[in-house]
Amino acid sequence: MLFNNTIKYGLTAVLFLMSLNIFPQNQAPSIEYVPDPSYTVDPTYVDSLVKKALDLKLYDDPYWKKLLHYKVGLHGGRSLIDDKKFFLSENGKRSTKEELIATIKAFFTPIEKDKTHAGIRFIARFSWLSEKLSIDKNRLPFDFDGRFDKYYESINVGKAIVVFPAGYMGSPASMFGHTLFIFENKQNKRIISPAINYAANTTEDFGPIFAVKGLFGFYYGYFSVMPYSDKINEYNNSEMRDMWEYTLNLSDDEVKRAFKHVVEMDKVGSRYFFLDENCSYNLLFLIDVARPELDLTSGYFFSAEPVDTIRGLIKADLVKKRDYRPSLFSQIMARSESVSSADSDKVINFAKGKISIEEFNSSISQNKKAELYDFTTDYLKFLLIKDKIKIEDYQKRLLQILNERSRVDNKNAVELSVKEPFPPESSHRSRKLSLSGGTYDGFRYYQMAFRPSCHSLIDSDKGLSKGSEIEFMPFAARYYQENKKFKFEKLSVVRVISLSESNRYNVANCYLLDTGGRQNILPDHTQSFGGFLNGGTGYSTSLFNFFQIYGMAETDIRFSGQYKYNSLLCFGGRLGLIFDVFDVWKSVVSADFMRGVLTEKTNVMRITAEERIKISSFFQITGCYTNEFIFKKRTHDISARAEIMF
Repeated sequence: MLFNNTIKYGLTAVLFLMSLNIFPQNQAPSIEYVPDPSYTVDPTYVDSLVKKALDLKLYDDPYWKKLLHYKVGLHGGRSLIDDKKFFLSENGKRSTKEELIATIKAFFTPIEKDKTHAGIRFIARFSWLSEKLSIDKNRLPFDFDGRFDKYYESINVGKAIVVFPAGYMGSPASMFGHTLFIFENKQNKRIISPAINYAANTTEDFGPIFAVKGLFGFYYGYFSVMPYSDKINEYNNSEMRDMWEYTLNLSDDEVKRAFKHVVEMDKVGSRYFFLDENCSYNLLFLIDVARPELDLTSGYFFSAEPVDTIRGLIKADLVKKRDYRPSLFSQIMARSESVSSADSDKVINFAKGKISIEEFNSSISQNKKAELYDFTTDYLKFLLIKDKIKIEDYQKRLLQILNERSRVDNKNAVELSVKEPFPPESSHRSRKLSLSGGTYDGFRYYQMAFRPSCHSLIDSDKGLSKGSEIEFMPFAARYYQENKKFKFEKLSVVRVISLSESNRYNVANCYLLDTGGRQNILPDHTQSFGGFLNGGTGYSTSLFNFFQIYGMAETDIRFSGQYKYNSLLCFGGRLGLIFDVFDVWKSVVSADFMRGVLTEKTNVMRITAEERIKISSFFQITGCYTNEFIFKKRTHDISARAEIMF
């Protein structure tokens, strides 16, 4: 999936990338380097360079470790790269010293036909070592830097830009955003500039499985190069994601160093972890390599979410400016705000083939025609991208609209203006510590809960996708005061809720997944910690500007040795309401109505209400009430929480 795009941003760029073998094997051959039969290796000179490098302890130099993606962890030092192609030494993943020696020696090996030489393949390593060791280029089998410089100049790279596409609620892995790297050319033609993307190589379609496997590193991630226009079409248009572009204040030499490291990372795989070794974290190595004094990849504990890396760039004073690129759907919604409901209906009905162009034109005022034709053009494109219209119908209706649009004087056209939402860096911090006190079934308790990463429905939506929740490994533990008992209340492996809103322009699917372990109520009305799996799917919409309502078909499976067949299987539904007032007060209410089948046959009803008051961006107070009826017993859980985001 990652390697099926074609580089279209200029013939010279194509030749350069081909020469460096940055294309996948099935897309373009490498330029052949003709061996020089007169070249011979001078082992004495090579040994002297190795000795000099060891004397200077270059293997312990922070920049050398950056080039190798080398980090020290609980199990000692190692490279985060897992692909053997990235190392020239058998023990290169673990030993920076052995990799240094092997790299220097590899630069002086003769060129072989149809094989990319180490000096070309690891051009960033070569440039740095050449400077540190004052390598005599006349003793090399090839002018590595010279060939790179020639092609780099032809590409005409100007700026480096980090792009943040907002969270995509259609996939759990993308609900908390993404980042990619743009090398904009000096002509400022951004959309045809090369985009550097790092992503998991997978064809998984089922989101929950994708999220769980990504959490535990079952996928490999790869860098890929493609025109930025391809990513705009994917994120901005198809996935309805707004995008923010952060132009970095890197110098020309720094941008060049970053590009050299991109060459080194071509087709190199690493285990992909959603929480830390992900799309955003790996891109930080490009910037660390670009500016040697930086160390952006350090300082992340447990997780490195995309928004955290954006904050890191801003904190390091690397961002020169920020540009907002609204999604196609955001543009459609902005257009809808300036037209009447009747005119919106005409746009939708014509785009879907329910009325003719003559009916569409009836009763439209002259000063609204240009605006409605532009609106229809965008909506037709949206329907095509979402596979809601056949290509032949799209072409026919688009031609009719463009024909009508050409007859309208542009002086009546309304320039589209999309209000920029809060940028991602304005969102709350991901980790949350909650301290609470309450009563459960008449027993007083104190609870401590911790969420290592991400976001829940009750939290502020500022800078985030509305109606989304994704949490990895949140847990809660309670101490009951009367009987002096400590209980592990709940541990979710992954908890995902996507409440994408449906409206007249688009019908979106909602879903939830929550799995892990929790205190389950047993037939004798006691509790036992056991596994659970809760899932559902449905639809959501908004009322006015404050209310969001949703409904889902739901299943809840609980596991315990005291249930018949060791499980309780329930089917039913959920209704929910979210009420948000100016990001200060938020209410999240849900009611579940289910019936146990096959195993334990019992009615299950649960009503939950949470009320949150935001004190600041890092502190909030939340009250929670849960009423659950199961096995003919009703329980009440009331608590108040103080929550710190950090």
